Amino acid sequence: MQGTRAPAAWLTVPAALAFRAEHGWSGVAAHCQTLAQETALRIADRTGLAPLSAPEFCAPQMVAIPLPDVGDPVEFQRQLMDRYRIEIPVFKWQEHSIARLSVQGYNSKAQMDFLVEALIDLLQLETSPELARQHG
Repeated sequence: MQGTRAPAAWLTVPAALAFRAEHGWSGVAAHCQTLAQETALRIADRTGLAPLSAPEFCAPQMVAIPLPDVGDPVEFQRQLMDRYRIEIPVFKWQEHSIARLSVQGYNSKAQMDFLVEALIDLLQLETSPELARQHG
């Protein structure tokens, strides 16, 4: 039996809907979806690994990105955090290494560029001169 039911979550729905309308959140969400898909395709171009699904079969602002074998995904994720301050889930599924990218309204193209370059660096693919200068 549930004790006292707290209605706070339900009471915030009108304010959340007003915020979405005031800030054009449908447009923000569409931009985030485009940014996520473009970033995944850029990574696929660099790794040569095909996307796991077509854009219409992905969550709107999230995409699973296949990576070459990263070894221990927990260690790879830790290196992304320690070396680049990037927090992104990395895991193995059926012997495939996968990064899950989720783009929200506060993320920028510059952040996605940095993610692509960080993955290229950690995967020891050809690194851009810009990342080499930033992390010498």
